[in-house]
Amino acid sequence: MPRSRKRKKREKASVKEKKRGSRYHIPPSAEVARAIINVMKSNPVVSSQQKMLWLVLRDLREKDSMYTLTGERLRHIAVETGRVTVETEARETSRRRSVLRCPVCGHPTDVVKNQTLYGGTVSLVHRCPRCGYWTGIRFRLPTRYRFLLKGEAGRRSGDDGR
Repeated sequence: MPRSRKRKKREKASVKEKKRGSRYHIPPSAEVARAIINVMKSNPVVSSQQKMLWLVLRDLREKDSMYTLTGERLRHIAVETGRVTVETEARETSRRRSVLRCPVCGHPTDVVKNQTLYGGTVSLVHRCPRCGYWTGIRFRLPTRYRFLLKGEAGRRSGDDGR
């Protein structure tokens, strides 16, 4: 096929795509925060990020069926609301890594340092002041997130997030 035909086909396809519009919509942060609060009122404890994402998307898609959301953005907005506690289960990896930003909420971490006998300093722990995530010399990789409505943080058993 000559080059000009391929170009025409591409242009035709892009025109069709423009007519069809985008295949998804990104909800504003305020809308996501509202949906998170609604979900947490009916399910004060949600045991996984995937389950929380499914519940929030179900709520958001009542307004616009094209809305989509990632788990990372969901976590960040949930922590920002201040009404949800995100508990993190993590496993320790063998690699040593300095953490500048929290992998849970994206906030800069504080470094807890200790002074050595010879006058130098050593970083012991990187701690997030916003969500409570911490890691030592060996990087702690978050493996599971648990969402709790503030005031429900002591509740350990059961999960109403179906």
